[in-house]
Amino acid sequence: MEGALLVFGAIDRWGALLVAVLVIAAYFVIRPRLQSPLGRDVLWTAAVSQALVALVPILVIVVGTVALIAVGIIAVVALIVLFGDRR
Repeated sequence: MEGALLVFGAIDRWGALLVAVLVIAAYFVIRPRLQSPLGRDVLWTAAVSQALVALVPILVIVVGTVALIAVGIIAVVALIVLFGDRR
Protein backbone atom coordinates (compact mmCIF):
# COMPACT_ATOMS: atom_id res chain seq x y z
CA MET A 1 0.00 0.00 0.00
CA GLU A 2 2.76 2.40 0.91
CA GLY A 3 4.52 1.68 -2.38
CA ALA A 4 1.41 2.58 -4.37
CA LEU A 5 1.01 5.82 -2.42
CA LEU A 6 4.65 6.59 -3.13
CA VAL A 7 4.28 5.97 -6.87
CA PHE A 8 1.19 8.18 -7.15
CA GLY A 9 2.82 11.01 -5.21
CA ALA A 10 0.65 10.87 -2.09
CA ILE A 11 3.76 10.30 0.05
CA ASP A 12 6.93 12.36 -0.22
CA ARG A 13 9.70 10.25 -1.77
CA TRP A 14 12.44 11.51 0.54
CA GLY A 15 10.28 11.08 3.63
CA ALA A 16 9.50 7.48 2.68
CA LEU A 17 13.16 6.82 1.99
CA LEU A 18 14.14 8.29 5.36
CA VAL A 19 11.60 6.10 7.16
CA ALA A 20 12.86 3.06 5.26
CA VAL A 21 16.47 3.76 6.19
CA LEU A 22 15.55 4.28 9.85
CA VAL A 23 13.51 1.06 10.05
CA ILE A 24 16.23 -0.99 8.34
CA ALA A 25 18.90 0.52 10.60
CA ALA A 26 16.73 -0.24 13.64
CA TYR A 27 16.49 -3.84 12.47
CA PHE A 28 20.27 -4.25 12.47
CA VAL A 29 20.67 -2.46 15.81
CA ILE A 30 17.78 -4.00 17.76
CA ARG A 31 17.66 -7.54 16.35
CA PRO A 32 20.66 -8.97 18.27
CA ARG A 33 19.12 -7.84 21.57
CA LEU A 34 15.69 -9.34 20.99
CA GLN A 35 15.03 -12.61 22.80
CA SER A 36 11.54 -13.21 21.43
CA PRO A 37 11.28 -15.01 18.08
CA LEU A 38 7.98 -13.20 17.49
CA GLY A 39 9.69 -9.83 18.03
CA ARG A 40 12.43 -10.78 15.58
CA ASP A 41 9.85 -11.85 13.00
CA VAL A 42 7.89 -8.61 13.38
CA LEU A 43 11.06 -6.54 13.09
CA TRP A 44 12.21 -8.52 10.04
CA THR A 45 8.82 -8.05 8.37
CA ALA A 46 8.94 -4.30 8.97
CA ALA A 47 12.49 -4.05 7.62
CA VAL A 48 11.73 -6.06 4.48
CA SER A 49 8.56 -4.09 3.75
CA GLN A 50 10.48 -0.83 4.06
CA ALA A 51 13.27 -2.16 1.84
CA LEU A 52 10.68 -2.97 -0.83
CA VAL A 53 9.17 0.51 -0.48
CA ALA A 54 12.64 1.97 -0.99
CA LEU A 55 13.00 -0.07 -4.18
CA VAL A 56 9.66 1.05 -5.68
CA PRO A 57 10.99 4.30 -7.22
CA ILE A 58 13.90 2.40 -8.76
CA LEU A 59 11.51 -0.18 -10.19
CA VAL A 60 9.30 2.57 -11.64
CA ILE A 61 12.31 4.15 -13.36
CA VAL A 62 13.52 0.82 -14.77
CA VAL A 63 10.08 -0.23 -16.05
CA GLY A 64 9.47 3.22 -17.55
CA THR A 65 12.84 3.17 -19.31
CA VAL A 66 12.24 -0.32 -20.70
CA ALA A 67 8.79 0.77 -21.94
CA LEU A 68 10.25 3.81 -23.71
CA ILE A 69 12.94 1.68 -25.34
CA ALA A 70 10.31 -0.82 -26.49
CA VAL A 71 8.16 1.95 -27.98
CA GLY A 72 11.22 3.36 -29.75
CA ILE A 73 12.10 -0.04 -31.22
CA ILE A 74 8.52 -0.56 -32.39
CA ALA A 75 8.53 2.90 -34.00
CA VAL A 76 11.80 2.19 -35.83
CA VAL A 77 10.49 -1.17 -37.08
CA ALA A 78 7.24 0.50 -38.23
CA LEU A 79 9.20 3.16 -40.13
CA ILE A 80 11.40 0.52 -41.76
CA VAL A 81 8.32 -1.42 -42.87
CA LEU A 82 6.58 1.71 -44.15
CA PHE A 83 9.56 3.09 -46.05
CA GLY A 84 10.64 -0.33 -47.27
CA ASP A 85 7.23 -0.92 -48.84
CA ARG A 86 7.45 2.20 -51.05
CA ARG A 87 8.23 1.53 -54.70
